[in-house]
Amino acid sequence: MTNSEHLNWLFDRLVEVHNENPNYDYMVRFRKIIDEVENEEIKDSLTREEKISFIVETESKIMVAIMKGHKASVEDEYQKDRELINKYRKELGFI
Repeated sequence: MTNSEHLNWLFDRLVEVHNENPNYDYMVRFRKIIDEVENEEIKDSLTREEKISFIVETESKIMVAIMKGHKASVEDEYQKDRELINKYRKELGFI
């Protein structure tokens, strides 16, 4: 069982067995965390070609934002993407 499967099971149990309202703020936040974990699991299972495509597409997206005036900083909306790009470059032997 993956982490996201376990978290989904826990979320469903809270709703179905313990009658937690899935619309409460902490349950909405929990769902968001589950979605982030699922996305990370998907990104970790990418093929070599998919990682290269991610790097190229994401760098292009960031460059367009910079040309439109975006100022890169450590805590901007692209930080996680830059970290993934760096991770993939290392895994692929580019750096």
